Amino acid sequence: MYTSRNHVLNCELYKLLEMKIDELHSTTRGDEDVEALRGENKDLREQLVFFKDARARAIYDVAKAEKIQGVCVQAQKKAESQLKSCQNMIHAKDKELTETLSELSRARDLLANLGCQGLLEYFAITQNAKYNIAKNFKSISWRGVMEFR
Repeated sequence: MYTSRNHVLNCELYKLLEMKIDELHSTTRGDEDVEALRGENKDLREQLVFFKDARARAIYDVAKAEKIQGVCVQAQKKAESQLKSCQNMIHAKDKELTETLSELSRARDLLANLGCQGLLEYFAITQNAKYNIAKNFKSISWRGVMEFR
């Protein structure tokens, strides 16, 4: 009886020892898992920092692009306004030149009817000069054209 009781105690101790060994093995494996999780956690934190930085850069780039777009829109409006102003000025000067050329044509016809050959030759030179001025009106002042008239 003493042996069987001893045997039972030994079996119970053996089972307890096996449980403790299994527990230690599972704890050891758990530590390895914990270390692996810590490593993954560290990687995930690094990725999170990277993505936060990337997001911040993207927000900055979008703000910068919106600012540039606003400047471009303002410049486009200003350019359109200046273009319209230039078109109006060109139209007015073109009308003025057309009237001047019409007056020159009438004066030439009048001189031809009067038979003033010398004046007609002078007029031909003058009309050619005015035509060249009208052709290159950007480089000639309009006041000069009117004085030349």
